[in-house]
Amino acid sequence: MKFWAFQPSTNADEVDLLVYGYIAEAAVWSEDVGAKEFREALSAHKDVKRINVRINSGGGDAFAGIAIHSMLKAHQAEVVCFVEGLAGSAASLIAMAGDRIVMATGSMIMIHNPSALAVGEASDLRQTADVLDKLRDSLVSIYRARTGKTAE
Repeated sequence: MKFWAFQPSTNADEVDLLVYGYIAEAAVWSEDVGAKEFREALSAHKDVKRINVRINSGGGDAFAGIAIHSMLKAHQAEVVCFVEGLAGSAASLIAMAGDRIVMATGSMIMIHNPSALAVGEASDLRQTADVLDKLRDSLVSIYRARTGKTAE
C-alpha cells in the first residue's frame, strides 16, 4: 500500500490527498510517493474544485517534491494543505503548493539546506557541492514565492 492516496471528500467537488510516506522520484518501496505515479493519479481529478492535501511526511527526494509541488500549482483547483504532523524536507515543498496552509496544533514544517551522499574523487565531490548549491537556490525560490520573504 502506498502512503499517498486520493480519497473522495464529503463534498463532491473536492478530493482529499493523503501524503504520508517517503517522497521518492520513483516508487521503489511500496510506501514511496513516486512523482510519475502521482501525475497519473492527479490527472484523474482534473475537474475537482478543491484538493485537500493532508501531510504527515518526513520528506525525501527534493526533485520529486519539486515536481509534485509544480503539479499541484498547475492544477486549476484550490489547493489547501493541512499539516497534520510533519511536513519535513521535500514534504514542506508540497505544502508550499497550497493556496492556504493549515497547521494542526503541535504540527511542524521543517526546511533545511539540501544534502547528499557523495562518493568519488575531489572533482566528483566538488560537482556534488555545485549541484547542492543550485538545488538550494531552487528550493529558496519556492519558499520565497509562498512566503513573500527574502532569500535571507
